[in-house]
Order: sequence, then C-alpha cells, then structure tokens
Amino acid sequence: MAKGDRVTYDPAGVFLPGSAVSATQLTALAARLNAIRSDVTQDSVEAGEVSEPDSSLSACDCTFRELPERMLDDYVEHRQQSDLGRILQTARWIRDHVDRIVVVGDVGVLSGIRALLDACCEPYFNHLTRSQRGGRPRILLAGADLDNDAITGLITLLTEGRSPDLLDDRWALLLVDTPTTDLPTKLAGRHLLRSLRSFYRADSATVAEMDAPLILVMTTVNGVRDSDRSTGFRQTIPVPADLDEGFGTFSAVGLLPAAIVGMDIVRLLEGASTANDHFRTAPVGSNSVLDFVGVNHLWRTAGPTKACGMRIWATALHATARWYAQLRQQQMGRATTANGTDRDGHREASAAERASLHPVGAEDVLWTELLVTQCRCDPLMIGHLESDPDGLNPLADRSHPDLMSAAISETIRGHRQSGRPTGVLRLARLNEHTLGQVMQMAMLAVAVEQRFPFDKTGPDPPGGLGAKNWPDFADRFLYDFR
Repeated sequence: MAKGDRVTYDPAGVFLPGSAVSATQLTALAARLNAIRSDVTQDSVEAGEVSEPDSSLSACDCTFRELPERMLDDYVEHRQQSDLGRILQTARWIRDHVDRIVVVGDVGVLSGIRALLDACCEPYFNHLTRSQRGGRPRILLAGADLDNDAITGLITLLTEGRSPDLLDDRWALLLVDTPTTDLPTKLAGRHLLRSLRSFYRADSATVAEMDAPLILVMTTVNGVRDSDRSTGFRQTIPVPADLDEGFGTFSAVGLLPAAIVGMDIVRLLEGASTANDHFRTAPVGSNSVLDFVGVNHLWRTAGPTKACGMRIWATALHATARWYAQLRQQQMGRATTANGTDRDGHREASAAERASLHPVGAEDVLWTELLVTQCRCDPLMIGHLESDPDGLNPLADRSHPDLMSAAISETIRGHRQSGRPTGVLRLARLNEHTLGQVMQMAMLAVAVEQRFPFDKTGPDPPGGLGAKNWPDFADRFLYDFR
C-alpha cells in the first residue's frame, strides 16, 4: 500500500489558541484511550483501568474487528472452499444469469450496502446499459419500510412485460435474514418471493437451466442448511452468528452485493485490515481512530452546549456518513427518531443551522471535514461560452476539482482564522481499499466511543451517566452534506 493511500485524521485545526480542547488534553487522555483499545482488541486490561459497564449500557461485541483478517486468511488457505471464495463464485453465477438483483434487508443492513455501492460504483450505475455495466446486474434495495406503493412499484418494474427467457429481464432475490429481521423486511421478502416464483413459471425453458434464483443469507449454518433443503435456493452463505447487529458490512451481508456489482472485495477487506493494524499499533497522537474519538469526546464534555459535526464534501461518501450515523445511533441506544433524527439515524443540519455554521461555523460545534483529495474521473473544465450567459467565463480555465478545493480551503481557513475548531479526515482517493479503511475505522470508533460512558474517571456528560441521559449526550452530532 502506498503511504498516500492511508486514511488520515488531522486534529491540528482543533488545537487552536483558546480552544476548549488542546493537544495536552489529548495526551492526558491517552491512558484511558489505550485501556479502551485493549478492551476492543480483547487484550488484557489491568484491573481498575476501565470501569465495568452499566448493565443497561452494555458495550458492543467486537467480533467485527477480526472478521477481515479471518476471511482473508481463510481465502488464502482454502480459496474456493472459503467463505470469501463461495461469495465470489455466487457473484459470478448471478452476473452470468440475471440483470437485476434485489437485496431485501432491514435499515441497518441496507445502509451498509448502500454505503459500499455509492462509494465505489458509477454514480448512475443502474441507469447504464448492461454492456456499460460490464455485464454486472443492476442492484435494488428493499425492505426498509412498510410503504405499499414502493413495494408494488418494485414488483411492477421486475415483472410487468418481462420474460424469464430474456437475460435482460431476469432477476434474483437476495434475502438477508438475521435474528433481528423486522416486520417490513419480512413482508417485503414474502411479496418478492411470491412474485419471483410466479415470474419463473414452470414452463419456462430458463427453469431447466438454472436453479431457483434465490440466495438466502442467514445467521447460523444449521439454519442455512435447513432452509436450503426446504426451499431449493440456489446457494446459501452463512453469516457469523456472533457478529453484533450493525457490524455486518464485511460479512456476506455486504460483500456479496458488492461482489455482484464488480467491486474488488478482497481489496475492501485488505483496507479494513490496514485500519485494524493502524488502530492496534499507532500511539495516541498519530492514531486516527483514537484521536478522532478522543478529540470529539473532550469537546463534547467541555460544556453542555458543545456538539460535534461532520461535513462531507464527496457525494459518493454521503451514504457512508449516513451508515455511520445509523450505526452510531443504534449502538448508543437510540431506539426512536427523536431530536430530528430520521429513520437512517442521522440528523442533518437544518437550513438555519447551516446558515449560521457556514462558512466559519458556530462556536459550540467542532466540525470534522471529510475530504477526498483526488477525483476518479477526468476533471471537467468550466470552459468558455461565447455569450457568457451565466457570467462564468472568467473561470473558463479552471476545473470542478479546482473550485471544490478552493471551497474546502476557504471553509477551513475561515474556521481557523476565527478560532473555531476543525478536524480533517482525509482520503487521498476513493476506492475499495480506502473505503475499507474508512468503514472499519468508523466501526472501531463506535466501539471505542461506546466505552467512554462506562469510565468514571473523567467528566460526566450533562445530566450524569445514566442510560436515560447518555443517548441525548451522544446525539449531539450534526451532519452537513455538501
């Protein structure tokens, strides 16, 4: 991996003269952060370093942390017989036989899949022809709500005027079934399963050539095998039974849809492994995960009105930010959509907040700027128009990336000149490897942050550390999508 490919967090813009957070404070927090890191990595922790969790606020299981390395090692040793090998084989089968794949799962499952797709697929992937997509199927997501018209419209799209004998009309169903699968997901699965069986009618020549085009991803191996025998599904791939809810993106739940649309899931897992290595070995002060969590924790505990926020400058990462918000809210115990959070678990800054926070930001908000340095496509030049109807001819020699870079620089400069804190989370470029880093770092950050309220050695959040008050404290996180 080139050095420039590592995702970095730079808090230098937070440590301003007179700021509520200083580098010295972060250094003083190092012992607590190291103790929590040991807990997350399941290393031994000396007695007394971290308090036992409140029973009402149990910390998340960290099975997710070792999953990337476990899957990669298994793949190296067993290739096609490994979980990753079976995922790749199934993805190839789907690509060869259908032109649409419908993934049915709950909000948490779909938000992770959407993050993968938006970050690494072409922006209008589903609207491209099959040849433009390189023979990869379109991908559709369903099951997040009880909207009758949405599921009816999807079934109409998949079946009306279409024939299973034509490759461009064929579709498959990927059901993500976990112990926490909710009613909307089950209903969507039922309706789509019925429609699929009707679509692939018994007299179709296609049925003789391909098994029932269904894939069921379940939590336990035994459950998968039982379902496979009873329904005749094409193939089933188990998900680790001990994987905590919300952390399954790097299991078959996220990897299979990603592989179907052509993402390099090996590089994705390698990126996650890189993030693990950095988290495990880098000291506080140069550890992106621990520094990000530590700085934000220090800021929020500096006063009752302090809040943190993330400003996302790359459209392809909007879904990743929403996935992180949903995961964070879920793990912090947010069971409702109070305080303006939507069903994806994030609260976007209101128009009034945006007006007051940009370009220099509110004094009580610590913003983290999420940036991608290099664009994937060739830069679009502004260009010259003879009549200059929009008055942009003076910018004719500049490109879109030039203007984006100028906007980012001006925002950060405005913050720093006015003494308002800004951290920077930077990707040199956006690809499977850097996305794997970002998403694994986000999961590690949630695991670390969740353990802070159990440590009674530092300042309490406003209202104390009880389960009733902690969610409101944790909810003070804004998202600004540029």
